[in-house]
Amino acid sequence: MSEDLEVKLPTLTKQEIKSETRSLIEMPKADRLQYLQSQVQIHKESLEPTTHEVIGNILGALSTGLGVEAPTVEAMRHFYMPELSKYPKDIIEEAAKEILRSYVYPRFPPIAEFCKRADEMLSERLKLAREWQRSLEWEHSGPIIEKRLSGPYNGPKQLSASLPDLKRS
Repeated sequence: MSEDLEVKLPTLTKQEIKSETRSLIEMPKADRLQYLQSQVQIHKESLEPTTHEVIGNILGALSTGLGVEAPTVEAMRHFYMPELSKYPKDIIEEAAKEILRSYVYPRFPPIAEFCKRADEMLSERLKLAREWQRSLEWEHSGPIIEKRLSGPYNGPKQLSASLPDLKRS
């Protein structure tokens, strides 16, 4: 597929998340804010949509890998490109790899095969991006330790009500 640089998101275990949370609490506020802002930016960038050129390269490579004929230029332009350009490049690449490993039909996979896999991955990424955004907004409202000790907490809906929706249409 493409040899462009990719944004790699860290996958953390529960223990690593607890450890990272402890170190965030111990950081000076200015450092904590800077770290949270950098994480929000990284996750926003990881949601950038893919270009049609990249999609064409991925679909061409998949066609070769499956040993089937690629869709016509017309089908690519009117159906595949508009749907798949909503997803980040690495998600489309990963969906294509999954299809390559599991797809057994003697024709090129329909768009639904890509979207089903890509939607699952995008959903996880959006959830993670929202969590970083919540953390940043929570930090702007006062020190982390004070929030744990003051006032009633009415659940996650209270925190997410003011968040912008990061999901693309």
